[in-house]
Amino acid sequence: MRSTNRPDGQKRSFVEQARREQITDAAVQVLSRDGFSGTSLASIATQIGVSKGVIGYHFGSKSEVLEEVVRRILDNATAFMTAQMGHATSYTDALRTYITTNIAYLDQNRDEALALVEVLVNARTAPEAGAVFAASHQDALTSLEQLLGQGQQAGEFAEFSPRTVAVIIRASIDTVTNRLQTEPDLDVAGFGEELITLVTRMIKS
Repeated sequence: MRSTNRPDGQKRSFVEQARREQITDAAVQVLSRDGFSGTSLASIATQIGVSKGVIGYHFGSKSEVLEEVVRRILDNATAFMTAQMGHATSYTDALRTYITTNIAYLDQNRDEALALVEVLVNARTAPEAGAVFAASHQDALTSLEQLLGQGQQAGEFAEFSPRTVAVIIRASIDTVTNRLQTEPDLDVAGFGEELITLVTRMIKS
């Protein structure tokens, strides 16, 4: 979750928080357009028409900006999904909603998807951002594993390893971000429908 506090524990002002969000948005745009190597504090500053010093006042390094980018994207995706998941009427419906909302978010926020890939592919040089994603990814796998297990207990799903199927589903969803780099016209929604069909066959057989 994004912090509204400074490193010293003091709460950031509304203006400070708004500027950080503007910088983060600009970083997403630069990452999606120019890639990791083309993203710097200077290029982010140019994107929003301010001096590099303004960026440096709010973020100590490029790594800190990238960490905030990953947090922002994950928070936005989680909020988008949570709003839909509460309407599910069965475990089967919940799983379908889980997949469709993940796919829909990537489809509707392609700049964020591309920015996330750029950061993660270069995680060795942005370890803090990579760690944030890794923790979130494990949480997502655990939640999905629990959903699948609960569906089995309710008699909706067949017998299988919930962890294995959760890994397969997450890997399939995550590959969309990689494909968007080389296939900008990818039919993301169509991919999602195909994935749902395959997963439904797998869990019901």
